[in-house]
Amino acid sequence: MSKHTPGPWAIYVNAPSDIVIRKMSKDGYELCSIARVSSGYANTRLIAAAPELLEALTDCVEHMHWTQPQGEAAWDNLMLTMRI
Repeated sequence: MSKHTPGPWAIYVNAPSDIVIRKMSKDGYELCSIARVSSGYANTRLIAAAPELLEALTDCVEHMHWTQPQGEAAWDNLMLTMRI
């Protein structure tokens, strides 16, 4: 199974060219740094949204699995890609 750090992830801007994505605890402490991005705020927002995007994609493919004839193949491909 593929492992990842579950969201939510938070964005902290130290400087325009030094943006850090962090996983925070419920009481506000940094658990770990996910990434340090120097290529712009839009990229940082996309990276920080990764856990939610993965959840939405999984939900969509699971829905297809139950409602579309080709859904089972899409589900199998997603699980293979994610190594779940």
